[in-house]
Amino acid sequence: MTPERMAEIREILRPDLIDAADPEELRDAATDLLKDTELIGKGGVDVLTERRRQIIEEGWTAEHDDQHRNKELAIAGACYALGPSHVWLRVRTRAEQIGWPWSPEWWKPKNHRRDLVRAAALMIAEIDRLDRLPMLDLKARRCRVCGCTDDDCRQCIAKTGQPCHWVEPDLCSACKGAEPQEGKEPPA
Repeated sequence: MTPERMAEIREILRPDLIDAADPEELRDAATDLLKDTELIGKGGVDVLTERRRQIIEEGWTAEHDDQHRNKELAIAGACYALGPSHVWLRVRTRAEQIGWPWSPEWWKPKNHRRDLVRAAALMIAEIDRLDRLPMLDLKARRCRVCGCTDDDCRQCIAKTGQPCHWVEPDLCSACKGAEPQEGKEPPA
């Protein structure tokens, strides 16, 4: 399959266009994609099938995914990729563990392969979410108090035991309430 045909198929299979796509064109694109499984392998087909399931059965549409602005989709994918022994559900606080971004009832590990498929589908959702952002939104944010960024919040983890998230465009959760009030001196 040519790169051009792959690009056409990717466009046809975009979740936001599936409902509007011509059924015959959709079927042809899916057939071409499935014929080319040697290129993406069974794992790739399983990942795309899982992503489609997330959209259709769970309702995790582009509009829903766009609400997750603090890397929750990527963090959830990392959690599933690492597996249960490396994830804490807001109960444990070991530094080498990564925090599940949502409430514990949404954490549903199955087996290592199935969890890797989920992880990859969540990463695709995060990549697609980023692709929908205006270019200005991709500029790294910096906390006005501690200086942490989207890519480095080590000092917040050291301070609170968990990664921070953005509560304002330039204020992280670890620093919320830590700002000096107008006219008052910061604590010594």
